[in-house]
Amino acid sequence: MNIFKMAACAVMVVLLILIVKKERSEYAAVIEIAGVTALLLGLMSYVPTIVDAARELVSLAGVRDEYLKLLLKALGTAIVAEITAAVCRDNGSAALAANVEIAAKMMILVMCLPMIGVVVELAAKLITQN
Repeated sequence: MNIFKMAACAVMVVLLILIVKKERSEYAAVIEIAGVTALLLGLMSYVPTIVDAARELVSLAGVRDEYLKLLLKALGTAIVAEITAAVCRDNGSAALAANVEIAAKMMILVMCLPMIGVVVELAAKLITQN
């Protein structure tokens, strides 16, 4: 899906939401979620290209594959949380949106703890060598 198709789809969904909101406001959130889902599914075709490029960069850098998996998991968590929070805000639930964002940050931190430990160990080795 190119940017023009995505933009057109997003504008059509927004117009549909505005039309439906006047008559049946309870369906607006459902339409928004369906539009977001459709756009995300359209972007899925880019995922293999991104993963392949990231794998190549990781192999060139000599970094372990598990760090790439960690990075992709963290990225996915951040994207899902951002979209979810935006939908919550659009529907008047700012507190729920904030909680989703906090939860995502905590999940990403927990995912990254093993890598943080490796970085701390490396830093400690470098400090003690001098």
